[in-house]
Amino acid sequence: MVMENVREEGLKVLEKDRSAEFSSFYDRFKKCGFSTDGTEAWLLLQYLQISYDLVRYVDPITNKVIHIEKDGKMWESETACSDIWNCLEKCSNCISRLSMQTRKRMTKLEVAGDDPYQVVSMYVEIDGKPCCLEMASRLDGDFMPDGYSRDEILSSVRIHKEKVYIDPVTGVYNKRYYVEKLSKMDNAAALMFADIKNFKRINENFGHQAGDDVLRQVAGVLRDVAAGKGDVLRYSGDDFVTVFFKVTEEELSEIQKEMCRRVEALRFPELPGVQLKLVTAGTSIPGRVEEMLEQVRI
Repeated sequence: MVMENVREEGLKVLEKDRSAEFSSFYDRFKKCGFSTDGTEAWLLLQYLQISYDLVRYVDPITNKVIHIEKDGKMWESETACSDIWNCLEKCSNCISRLSMQTRKRMTKLEVAGDDPYQVVSMYVEIDGKPCCLEMASRLDGDFMPDGYSRDEILSSVRIHKEKVYIDPVTGVYNKRYYVEKLSKMDNAAALMFADIKNFKRINENFGHQAGDDVLRQVAGVLRDVAAGKGDVLRYSGDDFVTVFFKVTEEELSEIQKEMCRRVEALRFPELPGVQLKLVTAGTSIPGRVEEMLEQVRI
């Protein structure tokens, strides 16, 4: 997303409206945040836009951008504040949420498009409404941290963000991955649900550590069989969802059979009496696929 440069407008506002009182207020703001009214908060935005590529007020609770007009009127846009960072849901590393909780200034690195940004968030109150002020600066060649290239920073941030999409127990994708990534795609050809029959008994009889080992091995089977055809995610507990992009109805049926066969072939010598059975349900019917995808998102 291209961020608008409004420095010229900000300079004009300052030439006309800035006062010694505002300078004093800005000095206080830099130290510990502030509580102010809407008109002063609007003026602060104009001032900060001279130095930052993106300046905005956000409500990390509702995940919305707060707009302030020159007369101090405030309103929430329909735009999620996380959209600019390519997240449909709230950012997993939302520093504004932490800033609101701790009343402290927070900083992080983010990526918008192919550009890295340093983001700062501060807790503020405007006409009594708690929110946060976010200020972002694009990092270019002259302002990269010592010892790091632009590509290294981009890679590091993307790897960190990718980790939030992985289920720590099984190593396959989690539900968040679907919500923020798969739900954006409109080329799903088929969908399959799978769960382990009587899995609860394994946890009850052998403990959750044994149950986690079973989940890991089952997830590995699903991932291997679906490789190159779709993405596997752990929905919850022992429930898995596989989204396919290029399979026919016949291929989906064969994939389900292969997954069931391989899961039933798994052996657990340390878990006497355990014989797994995978229960699956899938569809490749247009319309029905979209309906089931929406159920996953909810």
